[in-house]
Amino acid sequence: LFIGVSNFAEVFHDTFFLRSLLNALIYCIGVPIGATLALILSSMLINISKGSLALRMIFYLPTICGAVAVAFIWQWMYAPNYGLLWEFFKKIGIKPVHFLSSGYIMPSMMVMGIWSGLGISVLLFYSSLGNVSKSLYEAADLDGANAFHKFVYITVPGVSPVMFYILITGILGSFQSFTNFQVMTND
Repeated sequence: LFIGVSNFAEVFHDTFFLRSLLNALIYCIGVPIGATLALILSSMLINISKGSLALRMIFYLPTICGAVAVAFIWQWMYAPNYGLLWEFFKKIGIKPVHFLSSGYIMPSMMVMGIWSGLGISVLLFYSSLGNVSKSLYEAADLDGANAFHKFVYITVPGVSPVMFYILITGILGSFQSFTNFQVMTND
């Protein structure tokens, strides 16, 4: 029996679906934040001669971990009363918060998502920055451009295809992050 689009009409009246769609869209906010952070880190790494390889390997390490392993690491860091961040906040005199409570779960999950996706984004931007023409930077130096203007007008347009790729794959990945939420919230 053909029912057409009635299933789609029905799902958009379901409050659970609408709430989960809103949560997924909120979680997507972390994608451009992570991409921007990765671009800034890559721009700094491209100018480092010693230790760049080691730093890139450190940034890439979370990428090779599975989603459940990453969730368990962050669950341990966020744990109330004994977690790494709980203890850090106590040591510096800030009242610790329960990161996995309803008020803090989404920002906590965004931080975890940014951390776990940062490695591949840094490597993609790093390789893309090597293809930006050095003559553009030299011409900008001759014109008296500062570092910010070179970054905005040369670096960002030079890596825009990679930025587009990272944003699209990051948004698609954020809609598939059920495992992280399942493990972190124990639901």
